[in-house]
Amino acid sequence: MRTERVMIVALTLGVVTLALRPAVPAAVATGEDETFNLAVCAVPTIVNELMASERFAEAREDLADDFEDQRKDLEERLEQISEQAQGMEPDDPALPAMGQEFNEIRQELFRLRSEFETDSTALQARHLAESYELARASAVAIGEELGYDFVIASGSPDEDLNKTDSAALLGQLSRRPMLKFPENHDITDDVRDDLNL
Repeated sequence: MRTERVMIVALTLGVVTLALRPAVPAAVATGEDETFNLAVCAVPTIVNELMASERFAEAREDLADDFEDQRKDLEERLEQISEQAQGMEPDDPALPAMGQEFNEIRQELFRLRSEFETDSTALQARHLAESYELARASAVAIGEELGYDFVIASGSPDEDLNKTDSAALLGQLSRRPMLKFPENHDITDDVRDDLNL
């Protein structure tokens, strides 16, 4: 229980705040009272929507389709060799060469799968970074246009909490620094429009 509480506190402190002005209010430095306007944007939600959009999903689908085509060709060849070998005599002189080809194709299939997993993971990470930068840039620009001093990156309050996976739940909680805020200070839909989502 203590460990879970520490994890929640640590994750909550790690939430990203997008500052349009210095993070320390001027009032702290000068001793003068000053009002700051804050906006909220569901940046994690925007990132997920960007990842699912054609802008990024198409490239991942193409990579997966290319892998599936190559995998299918290799597995069909393995099946052909296996079926052909079953109808041959044990001392058939062609068997050693077929066995060698079979093993080489299996190794190629293993290499192909490993390469696909590596490329897929790298592509996913690159798209996540690009999606975040797009969401951040849009939120900052819109916040500035609307006269906000700060834009808080917060998860959508309407997102259902995951009650079966503790790690996923902690991740959701860490993305919700804003427990309550006026709806007219939520610029998420403005960012969606800006990014054509």
